[in-house]
Amino acid sequence: MSRTDPLRRNPRRLLLGAVAVVVVAAALALSAYATTPRTHGVAGDWQAKPLDGRVVGRVLLSGDHTALDLRTGKSVSLGSAAGGRAYAGDGRLVVAGTGRVDSVGLDGTGRWTWRPPPGLAAVPLAARRGSTLVAACPADASAPCDLVGLDAGGHEAWRTTGSGRVAVPEGQGLPHVYAAASGGGVVLVDPVDGRQGLVPGDQSTGVPDGPVVLSAVQDGRCVVAAYDGADPLWTRVLGACAAGPGPRVTSVTVAPGTLVVDGPDGGTGLDPATGREQTGSGRSAAVTGDVVARTAGLAVTRERHSTPLDPLRWGSPTTVLTVVDTGSGREVGQVASTGRLDLLLLDGDGLVVRTDDGVTRYTLPRR
Repeated sequence: MSRTDPLRRNPRRLLLGAVAVVVVAAALALSAYATTPRTHGVAGDWQAKPLDGRVVGRVLLSGDHTALDLRTGKSVSLGSAAGGRAYAGDGRLVVAGTGRVDSVGLDGTGRWTWRPPPGLAAVPLAARRGSTLVAACPADASAPCDLVGLDAGGHEAWRTTGSGRVAVPEGQGLPHVYAAASGGGVVLVDPVDGRQGLVPGDQSTGVPDGPVVLSAVQDGRCVVAAYDGADPLWTRVLGACAAGPGPRVTSVTVAPGTLVVDGPDGGTGLDPATGREQTGSGRSAAVTGDVVARTAGLAVTRERHSTPLDPLRWGSPTTVLTVVDTGSGREVGQVASTGRLDLLLLDGDGLVVRTDDGVTRYTLPRR
């Protein structure tokens, strides 16, 4: 009796089994493709190489003194200025090191170096219209500092001696005016000409490459005022205020075009340049999900999605940043990545994100 191979005896069954495997695999692949979030609704504007660091206004500062302009995608470096601390403001990178201050424009032009007198340490405080204000302070913590205005070429334009002790700024963003508490108000110093003024204010917030915003309680009402240099830029009188310090004002890191004022009406979003209220930018604007940033009429939410039907993505969930129109609740667009995905900047025209591949700006469609 001869024996026959079962597979040869049933070729049709073998063929049907193979077809079934292919069909199931194709169905899983299509399902995985359909359920995996992808970038859509946005258009790529520019991409720069990967760069770690922190966002200061509209600039990304790295630890090696490299600055990436998040508006243009251009970068500049002052790596030769060893050590020190980097600052950004007025479209410039400023590095304060031991016995020197180095600066260069974000477009790579106008580089200069200024050295304070021996025994004094320089601390950048503000920058505006090409001028940079630094404090030259002695090592003795009880001794007063000099305030020095440097022009666009890094040359000393004016100096005020014995101006009191100056603390190193907490942030690395330089506002357009220096503000220091003095008695019951705030002293403002203009970097351009050294003009000073004493104005009312309980709290001050410096917007990187923007005005200083002061808050106070006047006649029982919350008042917020912005100064660009020593001159007032705008004033907003809010609702009734309880006795005590004025409302807290926050400059949003990834949305520098928005100030959030925690006043009597809740979180109100204001344009730092004009003081006008930005509809849908306050914390009270209704948007579902984990909101990571808001600006005029827009919010960005962050979510993580898993794709169980895709074996290539098991253990690697997709992170999605979704841009939402706060007026209509409609999705404007989204950016998705299976790796790193950090929101660096949000404005009315687009957003800048950092992934494993680099830093990319996406523009949004007109709404």
